Amino acid sequence: MDFSPSSPFQALGCGCFILLMVCAGVGVVLLMSSVKRMEPYEVATKSVKANPAAVATLGEPIEVSWFVSGNFSFKGSQNGEASLRIPVSGPKGKGKVYVEGKKTDGTWTYGVLHLQIDGQKRIALDVEPQLAPAPAH
Repeated sequence: MDFSPSSPFQALGCGCFILLMVCAGVGVVLLMSSVKRMEPYEVATKSVKANPAAVATLGEPIEVSWFVSGNFSFKGSQNGEASLRIPVSGPKGKGKVYVEGKKTDGTWTYGVLHLQIDGQKRIALDVEPQLAPAPAH
C-alpha cells in the first residue's frame, strides 16, 4: 500500500494539523500549570489532604488529578475570582473538591470550599491555617 500524499498540499495539511495539535496540547499543559500555582488550588488541595473526614472517606494517599476545570478571571494582580472543580481520589473512593474564592486588594476569601464524594456526602473543608490571612491587630 502506498500512503504517500498525492500532492504536496496534502502533506502540508497533515503537517499543519499535527503542529496545531501539538500547540493545543502545550497550551493545555501551560494552562493547568498556571491554575495549580493559584492560591485557591493550593488551599483546596492542602485542605482536603489535611481533613480527617476526607482522609477517612477516601483513604490515603489522596491523589489530585492533573485536570482541573472551572473559571477564573483577574483584574490586575490584586483582584480576581476563581471557581474550580478539582478531581481527587484515594484507595477507598473518589470525589471533587469545589472551591470558589474572590481576591480583593491581594487577599483571597472563600465562599465555597468542600469535597463532594461521588454519589455520597459533602464534606466541608477548612482553609489551612498557614494559608489563611493573618488576623488584623
